[in-house]
Amino acid sequence: MSISTTQSVFLTSELPPRFRHSWLAQQMGVKLGGGYRQPRRQDGGVDVIAWRGFKDGKSGFPIVLVQCTIQAELLAKSLDIDVRNWSSWLELVHDPVTVLAVPQVVPANSEDWNELALKNMIFDRLRILELLSPESESAISRDLEVWLKSRVGKVTDRLEEQ
Repeated sequence: MSISTTQSVFLTSELPPRFRHSWLAQQMGVKLGGGYRQPRRQDGGVDVIAWRGFKDGKSGFPIVLVQCTIQAELLAKSLDIDVRNWSSWLELVHDPVTVLAVPQVVPANSEDWNELALKNMIFDRLRILELLSPESESAISRDLEVWLKSRVGKVTDRLEEQ
């Protein structure tokens, strides 16, 4: 079984529930684990899974499990990912890193930050923006420009029809 050497990111909601774990194991180049898969916790609290294999094809590569939420109550949501489940569903050499991704800013050194940081790496709005590379910013700008032009074109067409 060879390890995927490319950086891969998948939204767990886009994967068929029945085959989610076996498909991921195949994509990641790891063995499927035999852990119990609760029907009500099919995604194990994970919205996005990302990994980066190495060219040597050896196990023990970084894996990130991400819980995304827009909820105001972050502390309860920060407990959604159960690493023990994921480590039994996929035979992982190391525990994955867990991330809580939120659209708001979590104030640094606040009680919320301190408590959340004990459980997960926090990707709040400021950290997500900082992670964007100049290339991704350019791609986002191009996509936004295309989208805006299409919208402006539609508005212009409607105005001309009147």
